[in-house]
Amino acid sequence: MIKPYILIRSSFSNAILPYLNLMTVKAMKNIYLIILLFAFFSCKKDKETQTSVEGRIMDKTSNAPISKAEVFLLREKRDCWTCGSGITDRVKSDGNGNYFMEFDWDNSYHYSVASSANMFFSNIESGGQSINMGKNNKVDIGLQPVTYIDFHIINVDTLNAFSQVDLNKYRGGVATFYGGGLDTHYIDLAPGNVSFIVHYILMNPINSTYQSITNPMYSPSFDTTEFSIYY
Repeated sequence: MIKPYILIRSSFSNAILPYLNLMTVKAMKNIYLIILLFAFFSCKKDKETQTSVEGRIMDKTSNAPISKAEVFLLREKRDCWTCGSGITDRVKSDGNGNYFMEFDWDNSYHYSVASSANMFFSNIESGGQSINMGKNNKVDIGLQPVTYIDFHIINVDTLNAFSQVDLNKYRGGVATFYGGGLDTHYIDLAPGNVSFIVHYILMNPINSTYQSITNPMYSPSFDTTEFSIYY
């Protein structure tokens, strides 16, 4: 009785096994296809969001390259007017002023690049220059070189201790000087290698008079030029 049972079971297994193997092969093929599709769309998404930007940092007055300049990748949250921009990556320019950055784009942010270098005005405060998603971003950045102005403030109306000078500083604010017999120096930054305006006001509270004075000025980059003010 046992042998026929074994023969029947064996015959059934032999009959069904090819179908089971075929189903297993088809299932494995489907799983493999799903994995391939997942990998394909993942890679496609990565390629679509992967972004790069390259360019050159230079002196905007002479186009000379700036080496070892800091280059910043800035991002700012979309639809958030109070968030401000933050630095998310940074690199240094090479000896020819060239730089390159690569990152994954996030559509919830605006992106831009900015730069700063020793003895140059930074463009970070202005928000930098915007870039787009993709591989075709080329952004050259020209930085304004600085110079120093040595303001020599001299009081010539020694009998009037209330006379004063209000000097408008280049980057905002006012420096005030007053008093009889004053003879002092005040150093301020200014843009080098270009013309700019020096503005100051001479005031005499005794007779309630004032005089607003503007003077065009030029100073070479990275240099110090004296400018005298008499009151």
